[in-house]
Formats: sequence, structure tokens, C-alpha cells
Amino acid sequence: MKNLITFLLFVVCCMNNTTAQTNGDISATARPIGPQFTFINNDRGHDFDELLPNTSTSYKVEFKNSGDMPIVISDMHCDMHQQGNGAYNIKVTWPTKPVKPGKKGIINVTITAGDETGSFSNWITVTSNATSANYQLLYFVGAIVPVRSEQIRQHKSTDDMQLFELLGPVILANTGAH
Repeated sequence: MKNLITFLLFVVCCMNNTTAQTNGDISATARPIGPQFTFINNDRGHDFDELLPNTSTSYKVEFKNSGDMPIVISDMHCDMHQQGNGAYNIKVTWPTKPVKPGKKGIINVTITAGDETGSFSNWITVTSNATSANYQLLYFVGAIVPVRSEQIRQHKSTDDMQLFELLGPVILANTGAH
């Protein structure tokens, strides 16, 4: 009798454990997570450092869809009021086709500097099925600096003039000219 009770308890415990595991597996697979942006190297921003006036540079941001549904991006942009009265322009391109689960996509950001100098910082917003509308997804900073070659020429001219002022009397004395 004692063995029968022990056996029945064992069977009940095993059935309860099997049911709990099955329910856990069903609920884990029954909940879809939807599309998910995962940025390669956690790359959600970039410092463009220094740009010369009237030049362009680009940066590519790679992401992976780590969700279980395709990511569909309907819009990406930078707010125009952030772009500082034509001092620079930002162009964003993104995948136009859905990015399937497990696949990668590339977002390309191009900064075109105007002829004004100064710093910039901008959020790139996205509207997709993985985010709310106008979600701040990427952040970029940098500065438009004066052309250095002009600065070098001005500096060199000043150095040459100082050198001439220093060596001029020596040159004149050695050539016999007064």
C-alpha cells in the first residue's frame, strides 16, 4: 500500500511537471515580438568631426532586424529647423523594401556643408512599423570649419615676413647692398 501511494505521488508530480513545461513552451512561442531594430556595434550616432565648407561626407549605419516580422520604414528625416539656415544639409536614405527577420539593412546619412562655419547636432527621426511616428533613432554631430589652407598660407606669410625681418640685414650685409 505504501508503495502504491508513493508510485501515485510520483506519477502526479511527473504529469504536473510535464504540463508546466508544455504550457511554458506554448506561451513562449505564441507571443510574437514584432519587428525590432538592433544596431550593429550599438551604432546609433556618429561624430562627423570637422567638415570644410562646400564639401560632403557620408556615414553608413548598419542594423539588423532581430524581430520576427519584417521592418517597413515609411519615412526618415531630419527636422529642417535644426539645419541652421542653409549652413548644411542632411540627406538620409534607407531600405525601401521590407527588411526581413534576421536580415541587415543600411541607413546612409550624407552631410553637405554650406559656406558658413559652425557646429551642428541633429536627430534623424524614423517612422516605421518597429517604432512610433517620428521616433528619434539616430544622432549626428560635427562642425564646419574654415579652410585650413588659407590659414596655413596666412601663417606662412607671417612666418616668412618675420624671417625676412630677422635675416634681411644679414643678407644685405653679405651681398654688399645697402
